[in-house]
Amino acid sequence: MFTNPTPSKPNPSKNKSLFFILFLSLIFLLLFTKTSFASDTTPPFVNNLTPAENSYTPWHKPLIQADIFDSESGIDQNSIILKIDGIPVSYNYNPLTGQLSYLPVNFLSTGKHILSLEVKDNNGNTSYNLHSFYIQTVFYYTLFSDNNIEIKGNPQIFGNTYSKANTNL
Repeated sequence: MFTNPTPSKPNPSKNKSLFFILFLSLIFLLLFTKTSFASDTTPPFVNNLTPAENSYTPWHKPLIQADIFDSESGIDQNSIILKIDGIPVSYNYNPLTGQLSYLPVNFLSTGKHILSLEVKDNNGNTSYNLHSFYIQTVFYYTLFSDNNIEIKGNPQIFGNTYSKANTNL
């Protein structure tokens, strides 16, 4: 014979446990994950871009560096574009420290150079940095300049700063 199964009664304590677990999961998601960057309207911050704006360096392979930070949505590493005189170059970027660096493979010519750096964060906010620096030998400024012009050294090699006042040429 067939018996009609009796429906089981809902277990209120089991339902309360399920709702409590769902509630805790929702709180965890809200507090510990970034699911939306809609409130991020601030572009990444670029600091210590070297060689500095309008600076002079005697090195034809100057170390180019920048510190890049975005505390809201983070840096979109695939969006970073570094150019020297309009030509994109392959750089090194450490996402843990935020430091970007590039050492030219070939010598840069004497004279003015344009350095541009474009960085986006993960929400698409963009930071543009454009400035010029100059490569000039210390010899030229010692002979032909009446000004005390500061010449930044290559920190990778020497970590020194030179000016006409402290050169003995």
